[in-house]
Amino acid sequence: MLALATPPSLVSEPNESRRIELSEEELNSFLAAHVPGGGGEENAEPTVDQLQASVQSVKVTLQGDQASIFAVMNLLGKDLTLQLQGRLHVVGGYLRFEPTGGNLGDLALPQSALSAAVTRLFDKPENREKFRVPAEIRDVRVENGALVIERQ
Repeated sequence: MLALATPPSLVSEPNESRRIELSEEELNSFLAAHVPGGGGEENAEPTVDQLQASVQSVKVTLQGDQASIFAVMNLLGKDLTLQLQGRLHVVGGYLRFEPTGGNLGDLALPQSALSAAVTRLFDKPENREKFRVPAEIRDVRVENGALVIERQ
């Protein structure tokens, strides 16, 4: 997961469109420029900052109404892959990810465990504000294979 940083192009201007669409290529270019490298610290309940520190690369695939996130992370000196599928949306001013499936390496993650882990990550007090979207953002979702950002 990545903490949100609003690119300057998403800041609302009075006469601009209220809907922005980013292609998969545009989204991955943005992520490549903003994903930190380095190693993470050992912690049973990592914060977003700790997860970001362990992420070496991220690639997103957009299909239909779902995002598939493929990440390579270094945990305790070992490279692991994490693949998550799900839907993005905004609830009460915060970005949420509703997982529909996932794998850690070759191991399929049970839906109940995946949902619980994602909920804990998004709801931890030290993480919550990192998922706040700017006030002018009404919704973020995947639609027809593109990331759609709707402004107020």
